Amino acid sequence: MKHSVSFLLFFTSLLVAQVVLPWWSGFMVAFFWFYFWTDQRILPFLYGFAVGFLIWLCVALFREKTGTLPVSVTLSSLLGQIPVVFVFVLSGMIGGLISGTGAWLGRKARFLRIQEAAE
Repeated sequence: MKHSVSFLLFFTSLLVAQVVLPWWSGFMVAFFWFYFWTDQRILPFLYGFAVGFLIWLCVALFREKTGTLPVSVTLSSLLGQIPVVFVFVLSGMIGGLISGTGAWLGRKARFLRIQEAAE
């Protein structure tokens, strides 16, 4: 139960950041989330990757459906006529790598701070 609430809070904060702030804000939100507010010790990269992937995939699908220009078709042709669904998956992977790296670095920075304070 605790992990699902943490997942939902992290998802919500990252979603708000991705809608309001620039694209790289996902890294900062994940870093600070794993540095200050969470005690998630198991696979912070995977945790951040999953949330970032879902956010960027949902945002890409939303912007594709509400936009006037179908960007996915243009990107598909630029990337060698790959299927449009792969453009969305690629977008999700980029977002997942950004927030996953931020989560991993935030957890490592917290671990190093705690280790330094113990010495």
